[in-house]
Amino acid sequence: CYIDFDINNHRSNLSLAAAFVDATDSRYGFSSKHLLKLGGSELSRIKDSLLMDHEWGSKVAAVGESSVVTKLPQCGSRVVFRLYWDVAPLACENFATLCVNGGNSMDVCNNPKKPKPAPIGESGK
Repeated sequence: CYIDFDINNHRSNLSLAAAFVDATDSRYGFSSKHLLKLGGSELSRIKDSLLMDHEWGSKVAAVGESSVVTKLPQCGSRVVFRLYWDVAPLACENFATLCVNGGNSMDVCNNPKKPKPAPIGESGK
């Protein structure tokens, strides 16, 4: 399992720029719908295009003009945890649940033999 830390909302701001490129690639003449496949001159135009766009400019104003991000976060924003399912299956299940914000999907850890988790905070008696 892993946890991605979103330092200074870098990942969420990157997703805003990626959604902008995906939605407006033909309008602004981007060579791809995928932000990370764009060239240097295209990346340098994204911030100005976002700010001037009538529809998207208000979204940027809500998060702050300086928050437009077009590059992946630096290394070190992901922490990987090894979970020992055979030693402490309930603790692993609870931790994995927390990693996915309490979601029902536990596919992130690929554990084929998962016991039913005890509710967090209960002793299991």
